[in-house]
Amino acid sequence: SLASIAAECNLSETAFVTPRSNEVGAYDLRWFTPTREVALCGHGTLAAAAAVMASDGGESQRRRMVFHTLSGELVATLTTPTPLGSSVVCPTIELDFPINVPEVLHPGGPKVDGEEE
Repeated sequence: SLASIAAECNLSETAFVTPRSNEVGAYDLRWFTPTREVALCGHGTLAAAAAVMASDGGESQRRRMVFHTLSGELVATLTTPTPLGSSVVCPTIELDFPINVPEVLHPGGPKVDGEEE
């Protein structure tokens, strides 16, 4: 199983990428610690995008990919910006992550899930 492979690797997170057969540029992406599956892993997503893009030589269909995860769809896009005043092109992978709007907590207000009394 994926969990047992991650446990054997014994890294902080191990990413598993599977292409979706019915969608070009779409992948299932899952991350595991040695003990459990996690919902989101930024560095694992970046590494997965770089590995997929490198594996096909940067074909145009891989310049934008969608990862289907426990956190929803995550989009990775290969861009080639040129820094101002430079002639050097710098390939960059841009990641679009979900936004979790923070909630303001006030002393004496409601407790956060799992917070001790």
